[in-house]
Amino acid sequence: MKTSYYNRYGDNINFEKIDDDTVEMTGYNYEWMRYGYPNVYDNAYSEYCKDNEKPISLIDFKSKVHEWKEGEKNPLALYENLVYSDTSTIDMVDPSGGPYMTVGMNLANYFETKDKMIIKSIEVKENSTIFKIEI
Repeated sequence: MKTSYYNRYGDNINFEKIDDDTVEMTGYNYEWMRYGYPNVYDNAYSEYCKDNEKPISLIDFKSKVHEWKEGEKNPLALYENLVYSDTSTIDMVDPSGGPYMTVGMNLANYFETKDKMIIKSIEVKENSTIFKIEI
């Protein structure tokens, strides 16, 4: 199964379902693609929990540790330097002109199907991007 998507620069982005759990994306300018890595909060949250008798949940910590408001000091800011990126795992790709794709997104919209094709992992190759999906 193949489909095309034209990004905002008019690039013809191609999606091809290679097998039941793999989709390949081609047709974009590889030189101008950006990608991102997931943050790892384990060390930061562990230290925060040691310092607090009634810690907030990890989910709340992940958003609040990065909060910034003009003129206010974030009490969690001292843990922010313990957050790091897992550079062995790519969780977002964004070719120049789009489309922006991240783990957890549904690729089914590009294939005009009601089946779910949720991105589980992303691998960037020399001339393509491989998405492992769950159906």
